[in-house]
Amino acid sequence: MNLKNIALILLIIAGSLMTFLIYDINDTENSLAESLTEKPMENAQTHLDGFFEPVEYILLTSKDHAMMGYFDSLNPLTMNTYFSPIINHFPQVSSMGLANTTGFEYDLIPSDSLWDHRIVHIDEWGSKEKWSKWQFDSLSQSWNMLKEWEGVVKNDPRDRPWFQGALAPRSTKIHWTDPYIYNTTFEVGMTASLNWNRPTDSLDHIMAFDLTLADVTTFTQQINVSENGKVFILTNDGKYVGLPKDKALNSKEDIQAALLKSPEEAGINEVADFYEKWLTELDESEKANEFYTEGAYWWGKIIKYPISKEDYFLVGVLVPETDILSDLQHSKRIIIGSFAFVLVLVAFLMYSYGQTRKANNALSIKHAEITQQKLIIEEKNQDIMGSILYAKRLQNAILPSITSIQACFPESFVFYRPKDVVAGDFYWMEKVGDVVYLAAADCTGHGVPGAMVSFVCSNALSKSLVEESVSDVGKLLDRTRELVINRFGKSQEQIRDGMDISLVAINLKTLEIQWAGANNPLWIIRKNPLKSEDPLQEIKADKQPIGKYAKANPFTTHQMKLSKGDTLYLFSDGFPDQFGGEKGKKYKSKVFKEFLLQIRSVDMPTQESEIEKEFEKWKGDFEQVDDVCVIGVRM
Repeated sequence: MNLKNIALILLIIAGSLMTFLIYDINDTENSLAESLTEKPMENAQTHLDGFFEPVEYILLTSKDHAMMGYFDSLNPLTMNTYFSPIINHFPQVSSMGLANTTGFEYDLIPSDSLWDHRIVHIDEWGSKEKWSKWQFDSLSQSWNMLKEWEGVVKNDPRDRPWFQGALAPRSTKIHWTDPYIYNTTFEVGMTASLNWNRPTDSLDHIMAFDLTLADVTTFTQQINVSENGKVFILTNDGKYVGLPKDKALNSKEDIQAALLKSPEEAGINEVADFYEKWLTELDESEKANEFYTEGAYWWGKIIKYPISKEDYFLVGVLVPETDILSDLQHSKRIIIGSFAFVLVLVAFLMYSYGQTRKANNALSIKHAEITQQKLIIEEKNQDIMGSILYAKRLQNAILPSITSIQACFPESFVFYRPKDVVAGDFYWMEKVGDVVYLAAADCTGHGVPGAMVSFVCSNALSKSLVEESVSDVGKLLDRTRELVINRFGKSQEQIRDGMDISLVAINLKTLEIQWAGANNPLWIIRKNPLKSEDPLQEIKADKQPIGKYAKANPFTTHQMKLSKGDTLYLFSDGFPDQFGGEKGKKYKSKVFKEFLLQIRSVDMPTQESEIEKEFEKWKGDFEQVDDVCVIGVRM
């Protein structure tokens, strides 16, 4: 083979290698952009959950009370006593009202520290409306009326969108209006309404809560994306309800003027350009995509956040490429420069066969070095794997055996699936007299670091209970937190590792339980629930970990009585957070609840088998993202 052919082959190889490397870096760009937009997207969804879900719970609870006759006799004392605490403690709720199909409407509206009452009854009074102003006297614990007056009705309540929307389906579904601007305060808001029928009359009744959306912009502007990143929220037809952080929005007046405007009308070009591209070119994709605007490349992602079955918000995240991808772009330039160097080298080889031989000799030496390094790496890898497998044996030794768990709870299972050889998740059990303490814990990280943290946390739990006899579960978590912080505090480095946990203490004779949780809840499926109860009862955990935390508070001990046949579920977040399905999304807690309710009638070994099948079916070809631990116990 002559020198020209050798040079041509080297040129083809170098070009192919450069193409592959650039393609691989482009793929890495996509993955990095996806991961960097995921966290702020989750933060925005969490804020929206915290904004809307409490209102739905309040509305459904108030409807149940209405069905029980709480509001059969409407008067200021009833309205003030029941609804003023709700409006006081939920800042997104600005006012509320009750109405029926006779044109009757009773509104409660806060006004500074006072409360305005407005009553309309179109069929009886015509266009007259009656007003009264009330104040609560904290010394006498009584309500005092300050004045009364009358006005003229501007709108029949039966013509309002919230009334017609709640009445139209004649169902138990909550109706959400489109966002609109209030006539009085000029703030952006929306109304949630729900209808019901009372057995005492044939009328349709509507209950409604008005929500101001000012807080939505507050948290979209506070979510940390990157130095110049943006988070925004739009209605389903592309109007702002949550504005991004931008230099064009310097004042409260600027923000107020931009709400319910389209991105193009508001003048934030990055959002307007990506929203238009998302609608017209990306087929409403929920993945991160690159786009060019204002002389620079950006990455953007938009997902749909459902408010009801029909309505949704659009949650978007934008990140300029210069904030997150500068190192990868630098690598691209190095690869291109290297290829240019190869071109020069190939030209030089065509003139100097002797240099080719030297290059081949150097290549042989380099190959020998690489082979030697490969052997060293393989040997070290064997040593590391041996150490990890021994660590697995040690970790298995601290886990209670399934036999010991089923000796206390014959109808039980533990579905335990580490992401790596060793895990940050662990399950724990101790028996003290007639009381069995059982927990599912999720330590920081996974693999070897997570397993090391799990040793510290498991030992702290056992020491607090067995050696120090701390039996109350809330105090047991308090003491465990102290031991974990003290253990990590001995290092000169700032270690904030710890764990989330769901811990229950069950009296085997009385079936009385205590429960406390750090970020992870307890789910109970009652064998014979009351008609007013949900089939699956969730006991929420304290929103703090076992470890260093800026606003640490004592953990709450929940006490309750179980009945034979009731089932408890303790778990880490690995199952709900697993990506999978057709769209590669998270499984989520809501779907997990529905699945457990579907299999609640079968025995516990079958439940474990069904949970394993569901996990594998959902995960499919996706990588397992975290350790998984699910414990089920039937009384």
